[in-house]
Amino acid sequence: MTDSVLKKIKKNEEPIFIHFHNGKSGGSTLGQIFSRNIDNSKFFSPETKEHNGFGIWKVDDIKEIWQSLDEKTRANVRWSGGHVPFGMHEVFERPSLYFGLIREPASRWISSLFYNYQRTGRDIEKEGVVVSDVASNIRTTVFANPQTRYFSGADPQDIINENHLIKAKDNISKHFVFVAPTERFDEAVVLGTYYLNWKLLSSVYTKENVTPPHPLRKKIDKKTIALIEDVHSLDMKLYQFCLERFENEIKLLGIRFEIKRKIFSLLCSIKQKSIK
Repeated sequence: MTDSVLKKIKKNEEPIFIHFHNGKSGGSTLGQIFSRNIDNSKFFSPETKEHNGFGIWKVDDIKEIWQSLDEKTRANVRWSGGHVPFGMHEVFERPSLYFGLIREPASRWISSLFYNYQRTGRDIEKEGVVVSDVASNIRTTVFANPQTRYFSGADPQDIINENHLIKAKDNISKHFVFVAPTERFDEAVVLGTYYLNWKLLSSVYTKENVTPPHPLRKKIDKKTIALIEDVHSLDMKLYQFCLERFENEIKLLGIRFEIKRKIFSLLCSIKQKSIK
């Protein structure tokens, strides 16, 4: 659990906390909250010009940027994050821990599919795309189980298998303060007030980078959803693992956590309505 991860940090050591931005899972909104709760002079930007083919920056490039900083600047860093690879923690000379989100796999994959069409100005319905066919065609490719890929730190050319799932679970257990379900976003943010010293009022948010709704999404039937879940079966197992871990964490925090969550959700609802 989180306490056991944090206990690895010695007294008087200030770890670096890394936002592990899992695409199409609420990471942009979490990043908005993250940036309002930190001293940006203590943030290390690991963004590189190149990525690994899946939009993830490369460890070696991040290491080069880090080592180009002077010792005083590096010592001042307390936060980092973005589309970073697992393994980035090894770049730093002192302890570092990740935090992030994981999304229900079918919902995430559908959102990603529509997002990729919409951002290029293409109409998925006019092109006659059959969602079930797209899902079936990626079953044995590098595009299946993207979240297991990300959390396991797999190589870009790897076809994801059970060994990657084991590795992803191990990475999360040993190196993450929390991995919260996107569907429990408010609780994830409140958890940040416990373990990352975020302030409740400065964490009130509105959603960012949400894929606009498309009429075709409403036509995706249960059979197609079941097919997508089967194609991403390892992601389904990883999501369930994270969900159970998250729920156990919440239970340990007791009734005060739930009261805090209700207050926070109310504040967010009021803010969302005020901008409409």
